[in-house]
Amino acid sequence: MSLVALEYGVVMGGWLVFALIFVLQSRGPRTGTAKRDRRSIGGMLLQGLGFGIAWGFRRDLTFPPGPLEPLRAFFVVALLVAAIALTLSARRTLGKQWSLAARVLDEHDLITSGPYRLVRHPIYTGMLGMLLATGLGVGRFPFFFLGAAIYVAGTMLRARVEERLLRATFGTRYDEYAARVPALLPRWPS
Repeated sequence: MSLVALEYGVVMGGWLVFALIFVLQSRGPRTGTAKRDRRSIGGMLLQGLGFGIAWGFRRDLTFPPGPLEPLRAFFVVALLVAAIALTLSARRTLGKQWSLAARVLDEHDLITSGPYRLVRHPIYTGMLGMLLATGLGVGRFPFFFLGAAIYVAGTMLRARVEERLLRATFGTRYDEYAARVPALLPRWPS
């Protein structure tokens, strides 16, 4: 088995583990929702299109690996592990407040602990890591960059919708949180 084929298998396995994070953990209640905004679905569609492009235009499995292939494989595995760990931690921290579409529950808490201390949208950061690992591991670079740009556009749309709901619910408390914690990428320690 070639190193390229092994990378394909690792990326697919990483996606399986990533999906299990959401399938095996219980979803929040379907009742008691105070506010819901389905406009986030447009962002989800863009995110999905970005992933589709990253997966759909794959590099040739039979192409002989270059001298940097082991380094590429290392970064793919590191990105997958980091993305999965961040997403699992964020999903556990949110607990029953997690939802696929943007919503705020009647008894919603503003979560600022765990990975939410580093970024306001750690699940989207984890998804970005999965996209980067996918593109680096199996994608062709021009399409990988296009997929990443479309994913980021969808993510920003979803984040804006969610943040409107959170601002409407928590007011200045959310504004203060947003002022000190970046949206997707943690600040470099100073």
